[in-house]
Order: sequence, then structure tokens, then C-alpha cells
Amino acid sequence: MVTLRDVARETGTSYATVSRALNGKSRVSPVTQKRVLEVARRLGYRPNHAGRVLQSGKTNTIGLILPCYGDPHHNEVAQTIQEEAWQRQHELMTVSFEMDPNRERTCLANMLQRKCDGVIAYLARLTPVEELIRRFWEQRLPCVVLGLPHDVHDTPVDGIGLDLVAGIEQVIEHLVGLGHRRIAMVVDRIASSGSIRDRVLLFRAGLRRAGMQDCSRNILFQPSTGDTVQDGYKSADRLLREYPDVTAVIAMDDRMAAGMIRRLYELGRKVPDDISIVGTDDMWIARTLVPSLTTIQFSPEKIGKTAIEIFFDRLDRKTWEQPKRIVLPTTLVVRESTGPAKSG
Repeated sequence: MVTLRDVARETGTSYATVSRALNGKSRVSPVTQKRVLEVARRLGYRPNHAGRVLQSGKTNTIGLILPCYGDPHHNEVAQTIQEEAWQRQHELMTVSFEMDPNRERTCLANMLQRKCDGVIAYLARLTPVEELIRRFWEQRLPCVVLGLPHDVHDTPVDGIGLDLVAGIEQVIEHLVGLGHRRIAMVVDRIASSGSIRDRVLLFRAGLRRAGMQDCSRNILFQPSTGDTVQDGYKSADRLLREYPDVTAVIAMDDRMAAGMIRRLYELGRKVPDDISIVGTDDMWIARTLVPSLTTIQFSPEKIGKTAIEIFFDRLDRKTWEQPKRIVLPTTLVVRESTGPAKSG
């Protein structure tokens, strides 16, 4: 079995330096840490998990809670978290609640019972699980919520939000600049997702600021089947029936936008000549669609790395003060799916 001393001998460093490098301690230079990690991988070094737990009282395990396994954006975030955790000699225990509120609560409760070192989680809503989140804080177990809703103030929880205010304002400004005055938004899962509620509220507020109060009621709530592309496909018929004069649509995410574009094509409606479509997330599908998709972009890698930084900063703290909240930037990427409003 490969030991820390084997890694130290191979790298020409001390036992203590290797230990600090593998635990992500800041007293090791980035160059040394990189060399130690590369040698540890090559030699196949694995930490003595049981020994570490006995010595430190920590499990070296991070709980990761996802809304579902099929979302490309969440999977990219999870991949980054996994890589960053491995570099700090931590493993992930990943579960998914599949957008089921009861399973969501159970996932959080199980993480507490299994005594992992803490949790990083996408949560649909905070209110139903606030009691559990408070228990993480009281037990000094890091809990980092991803996609933290903007209206969460008193709950003692660290979190990462997205500057959707700027993103949606850029979208509205872009569409208004193209002559669009009849704009709608299409979403699903409105009842269970805090981040989707945020997008609806920000859409309405942005339209009011642009002097388009009438459009702020143009929200199509599409029942969710669990397949967002299919939801978008089905929503196109309802959109044309309920809002026949709309010239531009903001979709909940890129997959919903893709389904809408496909159905509009089948119905003989051209994008963007007849109707402009905007997505959210800038997934790979946005760049491969025909036409390519105008969308609100943010970085899954940045979300994952920031989550890990908050997690370990909290894990190493002896005193816990105020929750740490970080809002990451968003930007509008203009592609082929938006164009001048159709006259008439």
C-alpha cells in the first residue's frame, strides 16, 4: 500500500509538506501542491479513511444534493465540485431528490444522520427545510446552498446566487432594442423552485421598469413532465394560442427553448423572423441549435469552485459569524435566435 512517506520520497519533500498539500492547506505553494497531487495520483495513493476519522473527528466526506441527475448544468457543477473535493482528499456522497419535496427533506435529514462533514445542495425551496438547515448551522456543519433565492435573509446558511437581475435586464434591453413590445416568459415547476420564482419576479419587474406593464402578465406556466425539452415543445402550442401577438419569448432554460424552437419550426413559424427566443444557462445545446440560441450565460465551473471555497473556509473556522452569500455575475450572449420584431 502506498503511504504518505512514499509520496514524500518521490517528490523530494517532507512528510508534513505532503500531508498539508493533500489536505489543501494554504501554507503549501501552488507549485508544490500540484506536484504532490500528480505524484499521489500516479502512485495510486489513497488516504486511510478510518484512521483520519479517528484522529480528526472528520469523515472527509461531503454530501452533494442535486434536484435531478439529468440536468446538464447541475452535472457540470457536480463535476467541478468532485474534482475540487478530490484535490482536498474529500469524497462526495451524491444524492438526488428528483424535484420531490419529501425526498428533498429526507436527503437533508440523511446527511445529518450520516455525519458527513457538511453538505452542498441545490434546494428547490428553503422554507420547508429551514429547520434542518438551522441544525447544520447549530452543529457547525457547513451547508452551502446553490441557487440561493434573493429573498432569503434570516436563514443561517451560506449560499451562492446568480445576478439574474442584470441578466434579465440585459435580455429585456436587447429585445426592446430590436423593436419587441410583446414579450412573454415560459416556465415550469413554478410551485417548487425558488430560482424559477425569482426569474418570474425579475421578468415582471424588468418589464415594468421598461414601461411595459401589460407584458408583465405574459407568463405561461407549463406543467412539468420531468423532460424540459418536451415541456418546451408542448408549450409552443399553448403560447401561440394564449399569446398570439407575442414576438419574443424568454424560456426558463436552454432545453425548454430548444423544445419550443423545434415545435415552432413544425408549425411553420420561423425563429427569429416570426418570433425571437431567449434561453437561460448557456448549455452546450445553445451553441449547437439551429438557429444558435441567445441566452443568459453563467459559469458552472465558477459555481462549483466557489461552493468548495465557501465549504472549506467554513469547515476550518473555529468561530461562526454571519452566513456568507456570494452573487456570481451573468451576461447575455447574443446569437441567432433573436432578431428584429416582426412588423404588423
